[in-house]
Amino acid sequence: MKFSSRLHVGGLAPDVTVDEISRRLAPFGDVVSVDIKLDKFSTEPQQCRGFAFVDLTVSQESEIDRCMSVLNHCRWKGRKLVVSRATPHYTESQRQTDAQRVE
Repeated sequence: MKFSSRLHVGGLAPDVTVDEISRRLAPFGDVVSVDIKLDKFSTEPQQCRGFAFVDLTVSQESEIDRCMSVLNHCRWKGRKLVVSRATPHYTESQRQTDAQRVE
């Protein structure tokens, strides 16, 4: 059985790439996708806002916790990472709450 989780990875350097994030998290499971949030006001094209969302698939759910434990607060590319489970966006959360009320 496979478990999937969406992680919020903060504290990223402005010049970080999808490949670098994928390689950094690969020892913990299969990196399905990396969504780097870009700074639309930056004068530099494709500059990271400092965080990304990573979808990670693992064989045991405890591996997600191990990933967060190992990487959270570690230094990478001169910055301190903050790794946690991503929370649903407000509108998605509201939609789930509304669906539960209907049931």
